[in-house]
Amino acid sequence: YPWLMPCMFLLAGQSARCALANQSVRQFLARRVRKLLVPFLAGVVLLGPPLVQLTFAVEGGSVGEMLAYFPSPFIGLFFLCMMGMGPQWFLLALFFITLLFLPLRALDRRDRFWTFCGTASIPVLLALWAGYWAFSQVGNAIDRYPLYLLLFLAGYWIFSHEEVTARLARAHLPLLGLALGLYIWVLVRWYGRSFAGPPFVSDLSVTLFGWAMTLAALGCAGAWGSRESSFSRFWSRRSFARYQFHYLLLTAAVCAVTRLFHLPAAVNYLLSLALTVAGSLGLYESVSRVPGLRSLFALAPPPR
Repeated sequence: YPWLMPCMFLLAGQSARCALANQSVRQFLARRVRKLLVPFLAGVVLLGPPLVQLTFAVEGGSVGEMLAYFPSPFIGLFFLCMMGMGPQWFLLALFFITLLFLPLRALDRRDRFWTFCGTASIPVLLALWAGYWAFSQVGNAIDRYPLYLLLFLAGYWIFSHEEVTARLARAHLPLLGLALGLYIWVLVRWYGRSFAGPPFVSDLSVTLFGWAMTLAALGCAGAWGSRESSFSRFWSRRSFARYQFHYLLLTAAVCAVTRLFHLPAAVNYLLSLALTVAGSLGLYESVSRVPGLRSLFALAPPPR
């Protein structure tokens, strides 16, 4: 939460710049509907109910008992699906942020502000922590939508410049060292305390670490991740499927492993991870071969 989700929204803004360089606004928005809104709805309807049922199996109760609290089964089913949203929330949040972004982009039709942002140096990029900290004061560990909007805009106007990413790549080791040092500070300061509430995500140490790690991740990706291999192509094609399917499969794997076996905690973690990865790959291979389902989840077709 301190840096991974913020980094994903920043990368989304960066990607939006690349997409709009080759598409009209109408084409871009239509593609966002196909790639974000439709998979969100498909995930909520098809993956949400079994995820909620698994949750009830762990926590107690049943879907039937929950539906009995609502005046209509249809209202109950709606809330049932929304409760099982899981990681699909990112798709919905990114879609709405896109809708907010397009009018703001129209204010810079000639790219004058975008061009100016390309001059940002490393000290300027580090100083942007002030905005990261200020917008972290709103929301909890997940619902930090003002921060996510800010980072999406930063990704579009600042980090979409090759000159900016090249500066980060050259400074990747100092940035990584800074982030690791701040991470130790966060561990010492927050060890044994909750990391899922506003006090954590708005804390000075956490926001400093979150922004430093975001910059370090971009820098390391530029320095180490600019090469492609058969391994990276394999996982890249399946990455969106793993993201959409992993939560349901992880919940099922943890439930099965902990109930069927009595293993050390470390083994439980590793076994659950292996089952989740294998299950997500299996679901991709199955769903991607059914044209209708493949379109619903916006998956890349399987290689021939």
